[in-house]
Amino acid sequence: MNCIKTHSDSGNGPDIGRAESNLGVAESTEVRNPLDIYCSEIRRLNNLNPEDEQRFQVLMSEISDSLVRTISRFPGSARILIEGCKTSACSLLSSPTNRRDGECDHGESSAAPWIDEISLMECEDNEEFDDRVARTDLAQGIPDSDLIQAVSARLDGLYQAARRYGISHETTRKHRLALSEAFRKLPLTPLCIENLIARLNSLLESWQQTRLRRSAEGTSHNELAEAMFEQLYAIGFEEFEQIARESFRLYFEWQKIRNRIAEFHVGLVVYLARQYSSEPQELIDLIQEGNIGLIKAVERFKYRLGFRFSTYATYWIRLSMSRHLARSSRAVRLPYRQSLYIGTVRKQREIFSQIHGRAPNTLELARVTGISEAGLRKLEIISQAIASLDAQVEPGEPLDLLSMLEQQVFNQPLEEVERQDMNGLIEQAIGGLNQREAYVIRQRFGIGVYTEKTLQELGAVLGLTRERVRQIENGALKKIRRWFEPLTV
Repeated sequence: MNCIKTHSDSGNGPDIGRAESNLGVAESTEVRNPLDIYCSEIRRLNNLNPEDEQRFQVLMSEISDSLVRTISRFPGSARILIEGCKTSACSLLSSPTNRRDGECDHGESSAAPWIDEISLMECEDNEEFDDRVARTDLAQGIPDSDLIQAVSARLDGLYQAARRYGISHETTRKHRLALSEAFRKLPLTPLCIENLIARLNSLLESWQQTRLRRSAEGTSHNELAEAMFEQLYAIGFEEFEQIARESFRLYFEWQKIRNRIAEFHVGLVVYLARQYSSEPQELIDLIQEGNIGLIKAVERFKYRLGFRFSTYATYWIRLSMSRHLARSSRAVRLPYRQSLYIGTVRKQREIFSQIHGRAPNTLELARVTGISEAGLRKLEIISQAIASLDAQVEPGEPLDLLSMLEQQVFNQPLEEVERQDMNGLIEQAIGGLNQREAYVIRQRFGIGVYTEKTLQELGAVLGLTRERVRQIENGALKKIRRWFEPLTV
């Protein structure tokens, strides 16, 4: 500020001071690439050693077990899960088409029916699909409907005991404990746990508002609300409130450890993303997609199997990146499974060509890939490349692709003239034949008629044998050839 005042005393001081201050701001505010900022933040993170990494994995697994155990204490969790399964009659639990990206069985054949995937993707943008996914998210990852039926049977027994003895009776508590043990046997995925926590949160808020509203009306109304809750869920509201708050606390701790493990491995995402692309803008998108795969890997990793986490996470990170590239590499997005099938067909076609020295036909390609011929034809149609009509044929030339394309609406002038001349010559040649020969030639070759007739059909019309009609046809053709001989010289 003193420097600016000193310059302001002279004639042109303010301009000089403003220029120097702007120069100082320009030097201090350096424009940095978002990718460079992200990488610099990654370098500040300390890498985990194997012991600390396993310690975090053990802690995350213990919190996850405690969370499932706490959720299972509330009978309404089993009821919510069963209601989510009833929408599909438990048949959607083992259906591959209702799993989200990355949750399919790795043992599935690559030649699975792909038309079902197309039909699923066609309804992906409408409200019916969103509602169906919202109902079946709670059932994700449960492969056996027998487990759901066992939980349903335990839940029915609990409700019968609660109606007969009350929720505080020892028999009811035993049924509740049996339901909790059956619920813990379900292989709940992180997606299912997340949806259960969200449903518990909404349930807690709605019943708290109901209690406040009933309390304002009077004590009897509040007791009526609590009795309704006990009748619906076979547990007291205060106990449910304790279970819900404990579940929220454990879930937040689980998320905190999950995010911490993921933060320590973001360098692996950047390393793998650089293998796919070097462009900064595309690299940022790949890193974001890879982070989603990293989070999935953290949620699904089982440290008891004895593998390194980085080995397991590499698969999920690359899977997320490859799905992103498959979605963004085409102007018309294809389902990821169709992209895999197209790659499989292209690879098998190259292998067949190298072995046999020729391109395979559709039947041979269907045998190698395990995809039907109709499926291969549809894949061939959807795998066609898309080109811009304004694209230049060669760099530096004004000729674009639109001017090179042949229009198919109207006949070409030269072809139209040739066709008219040929039709006129044919009519002149037929005009030199007698009536029966002209009729046979026209009917046999479809000249001036809609369909061609066989020798047998013409013989039936003319009352002649098939051989006689053939002789008339050959004689007429010889006359036509003699008529055309002067024109071909």
